[in-house]
Amino acid sequence: MKKFTSIVLAIILILLIGWVLYEFILFFQETEKDIKAALIGVFGVTVAALCSHYFAQKREMASRQFSQKAKAYEGIFDLIFEIMKEVKAENKMTQEEMLRRMIAIKRDMMIWAGNDVLKAWANFESEASKGDNANVFKSMEKVFRALRKELGHRDVTLAEGDLVKWIVQQSDHHMVDEQMRKR
Repeated sequence: MKKFTSIVLAIILILLIGWVLYEFILFFQETEKDIKAALIGVFGVTVAALCSHYFAQKREMASRQFSQKAKAYEGIFDLIFEIMKEVKAENKMTQEEMLRRMIAIKRDMMIWAGNDVLKAWANFESEASKGDNANVFKSMEKVFRALRKELGHRDVTLAEGDLVKWIVQQSDHHMVDEQMRKR
């Protein structure tokens, strides 16, 4: 019923706007040149002011969101680098600490991340839970690329696997390359 009501209201609104435009065109055709020029000037100034205000607000909001995204994404990178550091040192982060940090990251991602980041992270978690035969490096690369894309980086000159190679040991680069070749 709500959908039907919304459709009827939309049709009424479209008809009303059409009628107002029709009346304005009739009025505009009957007026003198001086009045037409003044109306066009006022209309142009009004549209320019509205557009300028709209785009300024959009830029301001994007700027605020960018700083929050950058902070949230920094937390993701911090966790991944810390996990890799502990793996290399053969230390283990406690389950409670890992859970606490993952919840904080997911909260931030739910608020600030775009669709590509959310999908890449879900894929990464799925691959990481599979065990030894998972494509963890490949899914991690997708997360890194999605995060960097949202932060404004264009990684077109980087080959697949280059970002993950930053966090793995040189001796593991062959495993990264192998996973990147898999489809």
